[in-house]
Amino acid sequence: MKIQELSPFIQHYAWGHMSWLQKFMNHPEAAEKEPWAEMWLGIHPKGMTEVITAGERRPLIEVIDEDKERMLGEGVAKLPLLYKILAIAEPLSIQCHPSIAQAKEGFRREEEQSISLNAPNRNYKDQNHKPEILCAITQFTAMCGFRSIEVIKDLMNTLIPSAYESLLKNVLEKDTTEEQLYRDLLYRILTISGEERKTLMSLISEDLEHNESLKIEVRLIKRFLSLYPEDPAVLAPLYLNVIELAPGEALYQPAGEMHAYVEGIGVELMANSDNVLRGGLTPKHIDVEQLMDVVIFTHIDKQKSYPTEITPSFSIYETPSEEFLLSKVSKGLVSLEGRSSLEMLIQADGESRIEYIDSESGLPQSVQVASGSCYLIPSEISSYKIACTGSLFIAGVPQ
Repeated sequence: MKIQELSPFIQHYAWGHMSWLQKFMNHPEAAEKEPWAEMWLGIHPKGMTEVITAGERRPLIEVIDEDKERMLGEGVAKLPLLYKILAIAEPLSIQCHPSIAQAKEGFRREEEQSISLNAPNRNYKDQNHKPEILCAITQFTAMCGFRSIEVIKDLMNTLIPSAYESLLKNVLEKDTTEEQLYRDLLYRILTISGEERKTLMSLISEDLEHNESLKIEVRLIKRFLSLYPEDPAVLAPLYLNVIELAPGEALYQPAGEMHAYVEGIGVELMANSDNVLRGGLTPKHIDVEQLMDVVIFTHIDKQKSYPTEITPSFSIYETPSEEFLLSKVSKGLVSLEGRSSLEMLIQADGESRIEYIDSESGLPQSVQVASGSCYLIPSEISSYKIACTGSLFIAGVPQ
């Protein structure tokens, strides 16, 4: 078997960048025509990758199904991961992903209700959970997990005192459990309506109108107000942790954790799912009842993930996930041996030369990987060498 080039599927979401991904993938002629938001490598029915062989393109799932064991590895029945690059110019919706049990039950329920998979009010597109890791390629801003109740109260009282005193203080000052306080706050923000909503949004705007603070929370709320002037979820930077990633730093998102990616370019690797429950900053469907069932209501001291260095040029991002493993090759020479799963490669910058032995002919082979290119390495190729001049990300299944 040979290493094969992949042609990713492009998702054109409104929050995508107008030029970065187009140029990255060597399609500059497409820049400024429409946003390119996500580049997908995987077999999800919403966006199937193609394999390029002798100038012809075939769906990745067909190529895998022809010889699963040699492609995926022994005991792997289906490619369990979805590999992406995100190019974020405007914030993604605040969202949360279900556990496997919640996904299966939600999918079953919506199938019984005959809700089309493409319907705007469909929450569960498949029966899988969606843990994920995001590794920054550029400077990257995200919001992840609840701040402590005391920090939330302090930020609101300091930055939006009128709005807090008028409509939110009574929610956070109750004598009840921490979990219930988070529940009540989120439910209030998601369901406030009519004149109360108008009053809240007016007070938020007035509180921040003359606030010249350079605090990132103030900057984000003002930006969100310009995009969603009628959405109380503009306050998310006050109740979710705001995280700024430098290139190479990462965030892991388990099931049940509210989060939103705000701006930047990053590699994302996840279980093969597209199940999303939204919680604001979006014109799309928000199912409050389902979201409240999925969110884990607890304070999260969110930490960045850093790679574990295996050699000076090779590192891995460790997560609890059984479906995926993200690793990175930096400038230098790396020899990878004892492999037993399919891997997909994205050359983020610079270029690489891959040398290996064709498992069928037994002859040495080499592949030149240009920046923006993507390749598939079947599990049967048990070892290969990479000479990299920039950075290369590898997605595989934990062994």
